[in-house]
Amino acid sequence: MVQVDDKGIRKIPAETGLKQYSKIRVYECALSLQYGIKTLRYYIGKKYDWFGILGFLLKILISKIVKIEILNPMHDGSKLFCSEMCMKVLQQSGVPGTDCYDANSTSPGDLHEFLEGSPYMRHVDLPVIVKK
Repeated sequence: MVQVDDKGIRKIPAETGLKQYSKIRVYECALSLQYGIKTLRYYIGKKYDWFGILGFLLKILISKIVKIEILNPMHDGSKLFCSEMCMKVLQQSGVPGTDCYDANSTSPGDLHEFLEGSPYMRHVDLPVIVKK
């Protein structure tokens, strides 16, 4: 499992991730994600993209005020935030429908909307894990 948070981008055991979070949704893709996952290796050990998050919020604000869409003005190509990482994996794996998203500006809501609406993605129910 790959975790993206304030400590950066790192691999963690799946059991750790599943126990750590009270809300987690897991999706299964009908297509291979192998290529996107291979390119993700470049980001392991990199820092979290705090400025990218600020740029994402700035993008939303500008879009609402002047009614035009802009790209994330503060994105750092060597860093990622969580929903950006997921969308990059999907895009680099060639999952249809992802090409209309700007991964650098993909919100958790955008990602959820895509995952729920894509015929290639299926939500997987996980057993309930009780935190100790």
